[in-house]
Amino acid sequence: MNTFLDTVAASLHAEFKGNLSDVTIVFPNKRASLFFNRALATFQTPVWSPRYVTISELFRSCSPDIELADHIDLIITLYKVYCNITGSEESLDQFYGWGEMMLADFDDIDKHMADASQIFSLLVNIHELDDVDYLSEHQKAELQRFFSNFTENHNTELKQRFLKLWKHFGDIYTTFRKVLLEKSVAYEGMLYRRVIESLTSQEITLTSHLSPLTSESRYVFIGFNYITPVEQKLFDYLRLENSALFFQDDDPSEPLPVTYLSSPTNDLQARYIAQWLTPERIAAGRKTAIVLADESLLETVLHCMPPSVDHVNITVGYPLAKSPISSMVRQYCNLLQHKSFTLHNINAILRHPYMRLVSDKAMVLHDSLNEQSIYYPTMEDLSLDENLKTFFSPADDIISRLKWLVEVIAHSEEINDDFFHESVFRMYCIMERLCDINQETPLSSSLLYNLLSQIIKTTTIPFHGEPLQGIQIMGVLETRNLDFEHVLLLSCNEGFMPAHVNDTSFIPYSVRKGYSLTTIDNKVAIYDYYFKHLLKR
Repeated sequence: MNTFLDTVAASLHAEFKGNLSDVTIVFPNKRASLFFNRALATFQTPVWSPRYVTISELFRSCSPDIELADHIDLIITLYKVYCNITGSEESLDQFYGWGEMMLADFDDIDKHMADASQIFSLLVNIHELDDVDYLSEHQKAELQRFFSNFTENHNTELKQRFLKLWKHFGDIYTTFRKVLLEKSVAYEGMLYRRVIESLTSQEITLTSHLSPLTSESRYVFIGFNYITPVEQKLFDYLRLENSALFFQDDDPSEPLPVTYLSSPTNDLQARYIAQWLTPERIAAGRKTAIVLADESLLETVLHCMPPSVDHVNITVGYPLAKSPISSMVRQYCNLLQHKSFTLHNINAILRHPYMRLVSDKAMVLHDSLNEQSIYYPTMEDLSLDENLKTFFSPADDIISRLKWLVEVIAHSEEINDDFFHESVFRMYCIMERLCDINQETPLSSSLLYNLLSQIIKTTTIPFHGEPLQGIQIMGVLETRNLDFEHVLLLSCNEGFMPAHVNDTSFIPYSVRKGYSLTTIDNKVAIYDYYFKHLLKR
């Protein structure tokens, strides 16, 4: 089978006669570069390797004076700007969810090079539709549809609160960006837009920032299917400079035959793997892929791999939330929330397997309390050694106490397992980050628990292995630009294909549609493309 990347590699090899040293290849993600290198290695003559970057790395390299800010830092900065402008006295806990939504909207506006002042003024000045010469007919139609259900006749409290908040959005957006620039940081969309505006005004040139590239350098963009306006402007700039080549896999050839299988449960579909992995498919190695539309199936899938499979490459990260260290931290948080400990809430954590790493007397304490039926133990009852005394003592600084717990577990020499050390290390990094944040902006216990929960949910533990060997187990997004001879797509159901898309926003759908911002339609279309690409060859 001649894959998409094989075809591109052959074309570039002929174009540059095997010398790709001055070529920068840009992919949507990093994974495709490994397979592309493999395609280049198949040529009989020596090939000078190109430079590989992702689209995000390309933009960042064009703006070395500005760094991408940490997500939590962005929310806290936005909260301070919000309070200063609106005079609101709500807590950071109450604002956090709103802040994430605002930040996502600002990011989307910048990536689409939209006029923020126009967007934010629309819902405040409903009658502005009387004079909207700057809008296209398409924009007018979409906005009229929205405002037909949002008129002065619907004078509800929700509408008033909505309009009151929107009155400040323009000021919040402008001030927020100004504060970030003073700190030399930005969110992604802001950085992208700043690069394009600097290029347009000729304040920077790409060749001056992307050292060691020369003026004769060429950029090759491979496999971009959904392109935001800010990316399109970068492409247009390079095209005018005659510095770019573009390859897109849009061959309309018919897909190969597909077999549909039904399964009453998720676990049963994973068990089908052992039957599906015939000797031929196992021998095909990296040309065989098991794609998880529902990535929570990873653990079950790994248990269902037959013994005859020697090599597996896993691109889906293991969720930190499912690791033992995560359950330990979660149980300890629950324990610290109780000002007085009872036998019931102490028993659960004393039975956790990691408690023996905190103290070798943990089970001794458990048995003693239960045999004597001590339902309300005192600190004296609980302090069998120094670690247990610290563990159960009241905590003024909860974050420091959690960090202490992870440090104690991390220094244990009882467990010699890579997964254990990697998961504990990830948790320790989270605690370090929360400690830094708490020093800058003190966090309430409720916000701390919410933040900790959110960060753990979005953190994964990477698997290490040879990417180009063995059966590939991956999520849908990792299949970009890759072709396989054998594909098993699990959980190909509504809600997973396409994935459940969060479309919450302060900007209504019709306004988004009118200004060509990202809508749920765009997000669904992306999955449509990946799905059809998987079947193409």
